[in-house]
Amino acid sequence: MEIIETYFDEDELILEVRFNTDPNTEYFRSVKLSKEDIKYHSPLIVEDDEIPELDHDLVIEILESYFDQNEMGEEELL
Repeated sequence: MEIIETYFDEDELILEVRFNTDPNTEYFRSVKLSKEDIKYHSPLIVEDDEIPELDHDLVIEILESYFDQNEMGEEELL
């Protein structure tokens, strides 16, 4: 998994993540995570003020845990 882009919507408190599962393709997937999703699926304790600046490696761990219980969604072309 490779993170393409992250964006934190401060009004809605949602982290939007664009990622791909194969770095050799031009397709990506997108997911929107609430701060509750992030805190629940994170292997580390994450404070609210840390969410906009999460490390990509941690975001990948959160996504892997999140997708154990949720669908990935459809792929889109870049």
